[in-house]
Amino acid sequence: MKCLAILALALCCSAVSAQNPTITVTAQGGQNVAFNGTINMVTGSTLNSADIDINVGHPTPGTPVSISASITNLPAAVNWSTVEFSRAATPTPYQHEVLSPTGTFGAAGTVHVVTLTVSDGTNTAQWQFSISVNASGGGGGGSDKGGGGCVSGAPMLPGCVLIAGTLAAWRRRRRR
Repeated sequence: MKCLAILALALCCSAVSAQNPTITVTAQGGQNVAFNGTINMVTGSTLNSADIDINVGHPTPGTPVSISASITNLPAAVNWSTVEFSRAATPTPYQHEVLSPTGTFGAAGTVHVVTLTVSDGTNTAQWQFSISVNASGGGGGGSDKGGGGCVSGAPMLPGCVLIAGTLAAWRRRRRR
């Protein structure tokens, strides 16, 4: 019985501490972009044609959450930067459209790794994906149609499973 109580306490602690903001990314008409997924774009196509949307949420709706971005290979980006991907703290949930009136994709063969960090001032979460610039083909863009989700610190459920397994083994040993 003690094991069940300890497991319940561990699960409750995990639920209470899981107050991280959430983030998902879609592109090309709402296709999910997986964590570490890739959006394919043609050189010279516009940033707007990628149709990138950053969807931000929080376990407590209305909590203001900001977005900051870091992007590799920015010298190859034409008239766009981290600014288009970033946003000041805004009450959740919201969708941030990545837009630039003059932004285009530069040299073929360039890969931009985009790392987004969302923060409510206390808790953070990150999302990373790539934009691969190709010489031609593919209709101007697309995503790998990956699933949604979020990476934010160490996962809580595996820790609870580890605790439960340890407690079960301890209980078996005590019965002998």
